Amino acid sequence: MRTTKALSAKVAALSEELAKATREGDTQGQRIDQLLEYIELLRRKRFGRSADRVPDTQLSLFDESELEALIGELEAQLPQALERQPKASEPTPRPPKRKSVRHPLPSPCPTSSASLICPRRRRGRWARIGASRL
Repeated sequence: MRTTKALSAKVAALSEELAKATREGDTQGQRIDQLLEYIELLRRKRFGRSADRVPDTQLSLFDESELEALIGELEAQLPQALERQPKASEPTPRPPKRKSVRHPLPSPCPTSSASLICPRRRRGRWARIGASRL
C-alpha cells in the first residue's frame, strides 16, 4: 500500500513538473514569436517600399524646366570637351621602364659559396659537391 501511495505521489509530482515545463515552453514560444514579428517590422521599415519613397518636399528639387536648362548647357559644353580629349587612336606615349641593376657587393664584405647535393641522391644526407663519397 505504501508503494502505491508513493508511486501516485511521484506521478502527481512529475505531472506538475510537466505542466510547469509546458507553461514555460509556451511563454518562451510566445516571446520568440513576438521577437520575430518585431524583427520583420524593423526590416519592413528599413527595406520596405516606404523607405525608397522620396518626400514631396524633395520633389521640388527636380524641376523639369531647370533640368532641361542644365541639359542644354551640358550639350553646349560637350563639343568643347570632346576637342580637348586625346583621340583613342593616338595612344599617349609611356616613358620607358628603367631596368633594375644589381650592383656587386662592396669589396670589404666576405663572400663564399657552397654547392650541395639533394638528399634524395645521397642516401638521405646532404653532401657538399666535391666532398669525398663514402
